Amino acid sequence: AKSNAIVNSIHEIEANYIIDTARVSAKLKKITDEIIEKHNLPKSSAHQALIEDALMKNALVRIAQDFGGNLRSEPNLEDRYLEILFHEIMMKGPKDYEEIVGLVKSHDKDNILDNNKKAELVSSLAEKLLLN
Repeated sequence: AKSNAIVNSIHEIEANYIIDTARVSAKLKKITDEIIEKHNLPKSSAHQALIEDALMKNALVRIAQDFGGNLRSEPNLEDRYLEILFHEIMMKGPKDYEEIVGLVKSHDKDNILDNNKKAELVSSLAEKLLLN
């Protein structure tokens, strides 16, 4: 329900789905502050970033549903969704390739990404986590 305000602020600019606007940032900050206050969480930048990413991910999933289940037609939204999944999975610290693949599948449970984007995400994660 909290993602409704974010979806509405993203939709607002003449049907262009732009997420890097002051209005979207203000909505994210306001809702994040409400959640932190309601649940009595510490006001750390880490908590704020996690909550903002979760809210944005939910909003992007809702927008993807309007596009038939994916974000291919809106590359900036798809890139942001990939970025969120990348950070979520990085925090899990997978130890091997199979674990990375499993986490990509579970974190994209709504199948927003096509197989090519999933493969791209798996490759990026494997490179970052396993080759360093």
